[in-house]
Amino acid sequence: MQNSHLIGQNILKINRYIKLGLRNALGAYHLGVVEGMVLFSLLQGNSEMCFKTQEQIINELNYDKGVMSRAINTLQENGYIKQEVNEKDRRSKVLVVTHKADGLKQILENIFREWDKMLLDGFEEEDIRTANCFLNKLEKNAKNLYKKSL
Repeated sequence: MQNSHLIGQNILKINRYIKLGLRNALGAYHLGVVEGMVLFSLLQGNSEMCFKTQEQIINELNYDKGVMSRAINTLQENGYIKQEVNEKDRRSKVLVVTHKADGLKQILENIFREWDKMLLDGFEEEDIRTANCFLNKLEKNAKNLYKKSL
C-alpha cells in the first residue's frame, strides 16, 4: 500500500489530459467541456427523450450547482437548449435540446468515442472490463469518503 497514493495522482493526471483534449476538440464548436458533457447527456436516447432536470444532470455528471448553472446558461444563450415546465411535476423545469443541438449529436458521439479509442489503445477486452470494474469500485469508495467528510 505504500504506493497507493500514485493511483489518485494518476487518475487526476488522466482527468486533466482528457479535459484538455476535450476542450480543444469541443472548442471548434464553441463548447466548453462541461457544456459538451451536458449536451452529450441530453442527446442520449431518442429525440422525444432529450430532456432531463438540472438535478438529474448534476447527479449524473457530478458537477456542483454553480458550474452546472453557468454551463446551462451558456447553452441557453447559444441556442442549444431551453427550459420548459416539467409535465410530470409542473413545479420544476426540464432542460430540452433544440434543433440546433440535434446537429451536434453525431459530432459529440464521435469526439467522445475517439477519446475512448485513444485512451484504450493497446488494451485487450478483458483488460478494459477489469479496469471498468476497478474504476467503479474506486468511484464508490470516493463517494463514500466524500459523504463521510460532510
